[in-house]
Amino acid sequence: YVGKIFKIECIVQFVYSDNLLMCNPGSMIRLNYDGDSCIVNKGDRISVYAEVVGLDTYSTLSGKRTVPELNALIIENRC
Repeated sequence: YVGKIFKIECIVQFVYSDNLLMCNPGSMIRLNYDGDSCIVNKGDRISVYAEVVGLDTYSTLSGKRTVPELNALIIENRC
């Protein structure tokens, strides 16, 4: 699916400087976005047009976790 563009609706779980983790029923997704031009808060329900980058692995208290990674093209009503 790398390079594919699609629309997804999710709830934001964690917000970092230029990326966030959002929850889709049953899975987490990492979204890279421009934090200087978009306002996104934890708990927001967002609609995003995004391009698939691949997979991202990060550390948690219970070990490493791998999730899909997307680059935001359009975050509706946020940018």
